[in-house]
Amino acid sequence: RQGDIVNSNVWYVDAPASNYSFTGYKAFSSTHRGRLPMIYVGGNDGMLHGFSAKDGVEKIAYVPKAVIPELPKLSDPGYKHRYYVDGSPFTGDLNIATGTNPAYWRTFLVGSLGGGGKGYFILDVTQPGSSDGTVASTFSTSNAGNLVVLDRSLHPSEAVVAGSDDEDIGHIFAPPVMDDVNPFKTSQITKLNND
Repeated sequence: RQGDIVNSNVWYVDAPASNYSFTGYKAFSSTHRGRLPMIYVGGNDGMLHGFSAKDGVEKIAYVPKAVIPELPKLSDPGYKHRYYVDGSPFTGDLNIATGTNPAYWRTFLVGSLGGGGKGYFILDVTQPGSSDGTVASTFSTSNAGNLVVLDRSLHPSEAVVAGSDDEDIGHIFAPPVMDDVNPFKTSQITKLNND
């Protein structure tokens, strides 16, 4: 059964929509224009869920590391509601090229726990498969390790090392900041000057 959704907004992803003029983006956009449209949302069953926008079938579910120790509480007969993955996910296209390859574009999803905990996580959701079924999905158990780019979510019992990057991570309640002219693009994932 699907857990309750309280504060997480639903996020829709279809073909790449950023319309960048950067190296390689046109080819990336062309390659993925037929990808399966997806709907992502956080649930208070401890998972970020990804559903096919075509038929509603769940294609991916991710449990951030901070909520894993809390999952047994869901089956407690005296369970009282609590938040788990309560933040609003959003996606963006970015070039993660390194070395000699000038363009390696991916679609990354950023999710947070909202009231469920501190931190955020990033998943590579570039290829959920194609709408017509001709392109295989990378959303598989065998490929799960490649889909998780980063998980900086902290369980309250975890000790935080003073001076570490995790020391200042807090609860993230803010919804995605939308681009003024493109409803499928956020302004939080953007190219930075690296010259």
